[in-house]
Amino acid sequence: RGIGKYKLKRYTIIVNEKAGQGRARKLAKKVADMLRESKKDIEVLKTEKPQDAKVFASKAKGVSETIIVAGGDGTIFEAINGMAPDFIPLGIIPGGTANVLAKELRLPRRAKSLTKMIIEGSFRNIDLGLINEKYFTLMAGIGFDAKVISEVKPVMKQIFRKLAYPAAGVKTLLTYRNQEMDIILDNSVCKKAYFAVVSNASGYGGPFSLSAEADLTDGILDVSLFERGRVRDFVKYTLAVLTGRHPKLKDVKLLRAKEVEVDCKTELLVQADGEVIDKTPVKIEVKNKVLPVLVSR
Repeated sequence: RGIGKYKLKRYTIIVNEKAGQGRARKLAKKVADMLRESKKDIEVLKTEKPQDAKVFASKAKGVSETIIVAGGDGTIFEAINGMAPDFIPLGIIPGGTANVLAKELRLPRRAKSLTKMIIEGSFRNIDLGLINEKYFTLMAGIGFDAKVISEVKPVMKQIFRKLAYPAAGVKTLLTYRNQEMDIILDNSVCKKAYFAVVSNASGYGGPFSLSAEADLTDGILDVSLFERGRVRDFVKYTLAVLTGRHPKLKDVKLLRAKEVEVDCKTELLVQADGEVIDKTPVKIEVKNKVLPVLVSR
């Protein structure tokens, strides 16, 4: 449903070799070898530092017909912002830790199936969120989760791997000073909350979901508001999200909008797709079906 097709010949593969403890590197090599065997014109670029994927994607737009990202959701985030605002087809080789977008799109995980998907050229146009001139595929968080992400340093990821974020979460929970924020939905509905997540996709941080009904193609943002700010409230919210019970809480509101504005008396950190990008105030809007992504037919 909603799938089109491209005839593609020239590809740029952007590889984050550190992603997934080397999984991205290994998968990308296998896919690149298979594409060469199929007589495809490819260029492989390897990131060495933050923002490399953004720079590579920006330059590749004028050379290649599609950009393939081998890495996690953070690498994809950089690449789409390098392509913006005129997007060309994006291919994904899921080589990160969580691979939330790849799971949303039900992409294959094996090199042979990924190569077949890329060569076939079937695609879906998906929505993107736009927050203060930066695009995201999955979600934007204001407040608590952005602070958690800011506490996770690269060395922590290497040592603790999947436990890095829970460890940073516990530390943040004990030290974070919550601030009430003002949220305006579609220029009309006004709400207050101590933590907010604006979702374009249902997935949030690996196997968890904040907005089960969120859809990558519906032209709507799903907004999760957590209305209380005490430490015990955040412990309750965390446990509820982990168990999928948060929609049943009276002080959690699940709303929908095409445009969201968030402000606060004290500046709060803002993250998008797991990358800290800004501080409040922010304006978030949805761009309907602007990014073509290669998918399995």
